[in-house]
Amino acid sequence: MGVNGVAKRLNEMGIPTRRGGEMWHRQVVKQILTNTVYIGVWSYKGMSIQVPAILDENLFKRAQKKLKESRRLYAGKIKHGYLLSGLVICNDCGNTMTGVNAKWWGKRERRYTCNKSCQGYKNKGCRPIKMIPADPLEEVVWEQVREWLRNPDWLLREALDYLQGKGNSGEEIKLLDKNLMNIIKGQNSIINLLANGLVELDDNISKKLNELKSRKERLEKRKEEIIGRQKLKEGSLHKTEELREIATIILDNLNEVEFLEKVFLVRTLISQVVVSGRSKRDEQGSGSIDVIVHAKLPEGIYL
Repeated sequence: MGVNGVAKRLNEMGIPTRRGGEMWHRQVVKQILTNTVYIGVWSYKGMSIQVPAILDENLFKRAQKKLKESRRLYAGKIKHGYLLSGLVICNDCGNTMTGVNAKWWGKRERRYTCNKSCQGYKNKGCRPIKMIPADPLEEVVWEQVREWLRNPDWLLREALDYLQGKGNSGEEIKLLDKNLMNIIKGQNSIINLLANGLVELDDNISKKLNELKSRKERLEKRKEEIIGRQKLKEGSLHKTEELREIATIILDNLNEVEFLEKVFLVRTLISQVVVSGRSKRDEQGSGSIDVIVHAKLPEGIYL
């Protein structure tokens, strides 16, 4: 029945979640189905700790096979490509807008919607359901990409403005390294206690490990951002002409690029597309749709 189907059945049966909640989310079901702790192997930072198994290993492998098949089938569904998939946000309800091939006024059309029908979503999106036509939205955003490529100096100015006045990166990295070292020490201490049988794996221990892991990931991400910005600053100052040449080459062949190349360019230059309002043909639509395109630094070009 699929991951979403499992979540839906649990919700229909009124089965409470582990913490007593009333709503199962598909992502929680997926995490459970892929967690090796249920077959007696708890993995943490490269270590495997034996715990009591409550599932047969063959059953677990069958579940992984079905999940893999499901992902492969989903990946193959590119009949109706959506240029802005994962980038569009509805400013009216706050949901991300996903591409759908919906029947609209008796005709199949590619559209973007903020409607969320998957199990576990608290915010179901705008009501009545909002459906934004895909073609005009993608054309507006693609034209913005073309404009940026026509003016590579603008991209360079944006990059340099972003890179200026960001404080003392060296001192911040030192502080991050110190905090990361303390977290690693804490993780190792708990793992050693577990490995030596001095403590048992319970909810409190698991919660503590998860908190340490989340903190570590946040600090590592911040460190990567700082280091990446330093590299950008060092490289961009000497590569103005290279940026212009690359933009010129892309622009000269822009009418011939295929869909996947367009997707790459869009994701290289755009961080988010914010959409407000409804189309004229939509229910309660005023015919006014506002689109704001947020740029991001094209790191791949500079590096």
